[in-house]
Amino acid sequence: MSTSVVDWDPSSIGKGHDFARFALLSGLLREYVGGGSILDIGCDTATLKRLLGEADYTGLDARKDAIDTARSLFPNSRFVCARAEDWMPDRTFDSVVFNESLYYLNDFAGSLAKFCRCLRCGGLLAISIYRHPRWFSPTHKALRESRRFADKTCSWLHDVTISSGKLTWTILLARKQ
Repeated sequence: MSTSVVDWDPSSIGKGHDFARFALLSGLLREYVGGGSILDIGCDTATLKRLLGEADYTGLDARKDAIDTARSLFPNSRFVCARAEDWMPDRTFDSVVFNESLYYLNDFAGSLAKFCRCLRCGGLLAISIYRHPRWFSPTHKALRESRRFADKTCSWLHDVTISSGKLTWTILLARKQ
């Protein structure tokens, strides 16, 4: 089952109003993770990697063309072409990032639990979620489940809402206990 959440144009990622979200998310990751290891779930063409600099970065995306582009842009980083539901990490990370990707998955809580298992103790869980105007959208459900999950398994660092133009996102940062 696939869910269409928002109209999405891959060429606009990290540009225009979207840049504000990327700037905040990458700044928070640099502050809390520094040069540590980052798993970016739903990385697309690795826009976040560009803003993170020399971080030990692994990007995961189901779209082969996105992964091919990311590999050509960042040949020293690791990229995996697979669906998040089907892939299991073979190492641990200092941060796991769901950057506008969680609400595309079928089992929000299950996906959070799965990828938190590959997060080091004290590692950072970062989630960015588009605030769809309709309260019953998958993005709102993903946001509620993310907060519930983090309440049980993490200590909160930030729950930030950022707007640019008519677009609004919530960025959650929590540290694994």
